[in-house]
Amino acid sequence: MANILKRSNSASHSLEKLNFRLLRMRDGGLEGQEPEAQGFTRDLYRCAHGHQVRDSEHHWCEACVRKITSNVCGLDINYLDISYRTSAVVNLLLSLPVHLGPDACWPMPSATDRNKRLILPGAEWKKTTRAQKYSCRKAIYTLFWGDIGKARVTRNTPPHGNCTDPDCCNPLHMVSLFNTQPTPRDFAYLDLEVSYNKLAKFQQFFHANVPLENFWETLAKPRIRDPKMDADVLMERTYCTHAEARKTIEVQSESTPEAEVSE
Repeated sequence: MANILKRSNSASHSLEKLNFRLLRMRDGGLEGQEPEAQGFTRDLYRCAHGHQVRDSEHHWCEACVRKITSNVCGLDINYLDISYRTSAVVNLLLSLPVHLGPDACWPMPSATDRNKRLILPGAEWKKTTRAQKYSCRKAIYTLFWGDIGKARVTRNTPPHGNCTDPDCCNPLHMVSLFNTQPTPRDFAYLDLEVSYNKLAKFQQFFHANVPLENFWETLAKPRIRDPKMDADVLMERTYCTHAEARKTIEVQSESTPEAEVSE
């Protein structure tokens, strides 16, 4: 039988290397300290979902990590930050074989093609849109789950997951160290159709400086999960323990003058 305690301790230790913690709040406000005093920064470029607060060292987005640890996976294309809503991103999302269903693998040859990269704003750059190259899989995880900075994204393969296709780009089949629960079997919300009413609504929020940290909570539909589901998985693990995912700091490919590479 697997050593559950050893697995949990190993994953926890890896999370500690990423300085994993959440912003301390009290009564809807900060708990006596600004984000900077808690090891966060607001000086780096915002994530695809309009959040500003990131870990100062590993650059993961605090609001996105709260979403991931809440086991919420979803995307509404209309609520992406305009800097990320590029034609390349739209084309990538429209090419996803969503019709196969949330349980199936979504094969995309570009998932493992190192020559095919998506250009997105780099989190490392202070409030600028200097480009960074993302693999298709890391980009899709960032859009559906959230921005995890320098951490790695891997497929959730057996025995812990059901991803069996090396070219799979189903975000429900992807994990990082921040996925601390068995991944859901359906999206909390999903809308890849452009809606001008939603676009206008989001732009109004953005220009009015409405906080977007908890915006995903208004989109996620309530879900009731049968406690018998994944009982075997829950017995086996608490944390994602992919061998690859334990490499907490992603291995960067050789940088090019115009962009950096993120897996």
